[in-house]
Amino acid sequence: GPVKGFHFEGNINFNNGAPARPRYGYDRIDNLLIGSTIPVERITVQNNYLYHPLTTSGFSLRLGYRADANEDAVLKDNYIAGGTQPLCTITRWKRLTVTGNTMIADTHAVMLFTPRGQTPNGYTWDNNRYFTRNSNYPFSYAEYSNDAGYSFTNWKTSTGLDQQSQWLDNRNGRPTGTQVFVRPNQYETGRAHLAVFNWDLQPAITLNAAQLTGVLRAGDRFIIQNAQALKGEPVASGVYDGVSIQLPLRGGTLGLEFNAFLLLKTGRQALPSTRADALSQRTITDVFTTTSELDLNDDEGFTLDEEELRILQQLNEWRLAQHLSPLSVNTNLCQASEWSAQDMAQHEQADTTDSLGRNATQRARAFGFPGTLASVDESEWVYASDASESAALENLFNQGLPTMSAWKSIGLARVYNANTGRWYWSVLFGAY
Repeated sequence: GPVKGFHFEGNINFNNGAPARPRYGYDRIDNLLIGSTIPVERITVQNNYLYHPLTTSGFSLRLGYRADANEDAVLKDNYIAGGTQPLCTITRWKRLTVTGNTMIADTHAVMLFTPRGQTPNGYTWDNNRYFTRNSNYPFSYAEYSNDAGYSFTNWKTSTGLDQQSQWLDNRNGRPTGTQVFVRPNQYETGRAHLAVFNWDLQPAITLNAAQLTGVLRAGDRFIIQNAQALKGEPVASGVYDGVSIQLPLRGGTLGLEFNAFLLLKTGRQALPSTRADALSQRTITDVFTTTSELDLNDDEGFTLDEEELRILQQLNEWRLAQHLSPLSVNTNLCQASEWSAQDMAQHEQADTTDSLGRNATQRARAFGFPGTLASVDESEWVYASDASESAALENLFNQGLPTMSAWKSIGLARVYNANTGRWYWSVLFGAY
């Protein structure tokens, strides 16, 4: 039947055919095969991660099959590693876009066939990266069939393709470095798939805050399972600190070179409270609003104490009098402020840079705030004093922060240090 309008994105395909091979001279089969005996059209293959061990024999990607002339396809930003057969075989397309891909092969990176009477000059094919280690002719091209091998230079000259692309020939060697791809699940918060190409064969890697943005926030409990052992023991688990996670590269059958993982949020750990007074809840009035994501009765939400509520009320009363929009309480910003206030109280120092070296923007993002904090120096107010909230409010207004029209949301918290007798305040303003 017809194959039309398929979009392949975010797949991690590896080692296909391993249980059934060797067979027909190959010990692997295609990680991804898209084609038919009739023309195919409107195909997109984007941000996929395909792997065969470099020493195995078998295709990794075949785009096109037996049709005389397919219509159009896009191959973009994929990371593909494979063995001794052509890594990517691309067969008889009238229109093609091939860009931003990394292709790592033992001998043969690309085999290209065009339809009868057509050259590849009209293709958009550039800015790719290739690696091979055992071949003088890693590329092949022909009209329709009976391809001929080309060096990278001759490939560019003969086809007009890949003029800005790169090719690395590392005889009998292997790629270097580690490539980690984290794919957050857009339908399930706190879930992501990971593909790790570990060419340096390191026993473990570090996942940093940038890679985990949109998946976990500080205080989230998590587990990481190897995709080949989803019901086995987690390879990593704990509470995310907002900075990094150490991930051992084990649990599968492929050794250290490649692994796929499933990361899952399993709950949250409440931040320890060091407040001197009991928290109480106050009725939300029309003076200040809350965002839809905030539930003051939710254990993942945030409860303001009496003095914090008074500060917020006075801020918003003043803003309304100045014809500025009131500030909405944001759970993520409140949790980031709570963490910052506790950090300052513990270290007995008021500072917008916390003990982990993070500024206000980095800390807010670690707690899941998706918006903008404007410039770092203008987005957080910190204060340490043994005075009342009136003194704190006066200090806050003296900084000029409440007057900015860009602010839409706020997070605030205060923590008391009995040793110093001081309150440590953190207030974060968000333009979201």
